[in-house]
Amino acid sequence: MNSLETQPLKPASSAPGQHLMTARIIWLGLAMAHLLLAFMVFQVKIPQMDPTEAATLNFSADSILSAFQSHLENPIVLALTGVAAVIGFLAFIIPNLIHRSIARRRTSGSPTGPLAEASPAFAPFIIRLALFENISLLGFVLGFAMPGDPRLLFPFLVAGLGLHLTQFPRDIQLGFENPGPQLPESMT
Repeated sequence: MNSLETQPLKPASSAPGQHLMTARIIWLGLAMAHLLLAFMVFQVKIPQMDPTEAATLNFSADSILSAFQSHLENPIVLALTGVAAVIGFLAFIIPNLIHRSIARRRTSGSPTGPLAEASPAFAPFIIRLALFENISLLGFVLGFAMPGDPRLLFPFLVAGLGLHLTQFPRDIQLGFENPGPQLPESMT
């Protein structure tokens, strides 16, 4: 037997892989939260509607967009749409500012907390996902608040979930190095 068969390969550090897996679990959980909002509208709001009105709801893309456009005259819908747009914009600004702050504290030797010890990009990553979920949550509020039209959820859900899906955690994105398999100590 040679030494490769007797000694298993071990990574240089298991922490980056564990943090990356944790980030992916959080990402998946928050993606499911977006879908849970749509499920709740279908299971709670639509059965409470008048049966004839619920039967006439059309969930095609054209129908959803025309319903959304017809409700834009309502100041509440217009205000929440504006808030969602601002949240979407800030979701790219605020986490970057937090990332820079954590990175500065890390280089100066100041304590940064256990979450930032994993990677300076980990906390901003979670904050960005939470802000994207807020976009879907605003649509959820409109889906329940506007009488008779739960379709108002879907433009917000598509925007929030679409932005969320672009943030799948990768080792480079979170600042982890991916060392790959390491040679056993006897071979180095």
